[in-house]
Amino acid sequence: MSSESPIFERGLYDTFPVNIESEGHYAPEKLLPQSIKILKQKIATIRSAAEQLLVEIEGEPASQGDIEMAEA
Repeated sequence: MSSESPIFERGLYDTFPVNIESEGHYAPEKLLPQSIKILKQKIATIRSAAEQLLVEIEGEPASQGDIEMAEA
């Protein structure tokens, strides 16, 4: 038996497990769509900050496509 996570055993390296919790009174059918909306907003904020950081580091305008991360 492997000591790796089942996610890695299946070869799903690009997964991002997320737990959704609510303290409010969202109807169950509205909780997931609202959670996805909030997650997309957070991703947009992170992407914008990463693009700005790239401009500051490289002195080039931000690209319109995806940003490739440098390997460590």
